[in-house]
Amino acid sequence: MVLISGVRHRTNNCFTNRRDSFILAVMEEQTTEKQLPDSVELLKTLLLSAQKQLKEKDRKIHSLHSLINAYQEEKRLAQAHRFGASSEKDSPQQRLFDEAEVGADTPPSTAPMPPQPIPKSQASPGFLAYVVTSKYADALPLYRQCNILKRSGIECARNTLCHQVVKAGLSKRELNI
Repeated sequence: MVLISGVRHRTNNCFTNRRDSFILAVMEEQTTEKQLPDSVELLKTLLLSAQKQLKEKDRKIHSLHSLINAYQEEKRLAQAHRFGASSEKDSPQQRLFDEAEVGADTPPSTAPMPPQPIPKSQASPGFLAYVVTSKYADALPLYRQCNILKRSGIECARNTLCHQVVKAGLSKRELNI
């Protein structure tokens, strides 16, 4: 291993002569600082060979990154092919079910609310008709109607029903019940 500009690099080259074996020993950290050559020429050779190896490793890293990117793109395309839209996309039958897309540009509109029998109340005309009919035609008291409504999952207090029956009686002429 040799330390060049703060990065460690491992060498794999085989050297034949004595000078090259010394360079290999320096690059693999088998030498100490005292064993480094004093010759500028030998140090230059050592530096140039380390730079050459560094460039080769950078080139190899770059090619591996390119290969990884290619595999990732291939994986993405395979997933898009497997989980993407099928060939039915261009089918003439597909146009039968595009009602939602036809009006997607316009905001939804709501119909005006019909007039309520009792203003500012949630009681519908059908509910009031049920309560009044049960009370007067079927002789079912309001406290029993509250229990029946509670079993059906509708929470309604007895005094609320009383007020609704009274207001429905007052507005009888207006509603034509």
